[in-house]
Amino acid sequence: WLHTELVLVEGRKMSRSAGNAVTLRDLLEMGYTGRQVRFFLLRTHYRRPLHYSREYLDEAVKALERLDGFCGDLQRIAQQGEEGQGEESPLMAELAAVEREAMEALGARLAHCLAGPVLVFLRGPLGAGKTTLVRGLLRARGHEGPVKSPTYTLVESYPGADWDIHHFDLYRLGDAGELEYMGIRDFLDGGAVGLVEWPERGAGVLPRADLELELAYAGVGREVTIRALSPEGERVAACLRQSD
Repeated sequence: WLHTELVLVEGRKMSRSAGNAVTLRDLLEMGYTGRQVRFFLLRTHYRRPLHYSREYLDEAVKALERLDGFCGDLQRIAQQGEEGQGEESPLMAELAAVEREAMEALGARLAHCLAGPVLVFLRGPLGAGKTTLVRGLLRARGHEGPVKSPTYTLVESYPGADWDIHHFDLYRLGDAGELEYMGIRDFLDGGAVGLVEWPERGAGVLPRADLELELAYAGVGREVTIRALSPEGERVAACLRQSD
């Protein structure tokens, strides 16, 4: 709490005079562990306001549980590789192929189907391949440089010959209102392609998407659900299904 610029509770500054102060000891007495609280604090840059609520804290706890589960899966995969006397685990190979090839191929198909500016929401859990999909799209559009997830910068922009592409990652967004301060309407003015990861965190400020792609784990693979939300989205969705 000490290193955070400002702690907000339901939009109001946390203070004892306002009667909404919560201490770290209070959180421990509620049953949260120090590790869970630290993970929650890591979601917000220390120079940005920290939005506290039990709901946000519980979301962080669930995310940490998923991360622990994922790390456990990686350990089991590593053990399988060791038992195979140094040979690559089939499961590891399958996961790598899905992440790099299938998701990048889907991104390339999406790039092929684009005929103009469009807003696409990318939904799915951590590690499902949303950024990998964006990388495939950008590669197919001719981008040769690195493609990094804008988790801390919120947006990375890529100029193009026909239209620009703006890649958003709102995972660490504290409040949807922050999008107004960054000029979200200028980015999504209808003259560029917008690709938004974790769009639910910008609900109420983000405009309606043309297309939604929801990625979900399905064993060692991925299941992709396509939702068209506008006439242009319908056209892109039809193109994606035809090229399936």
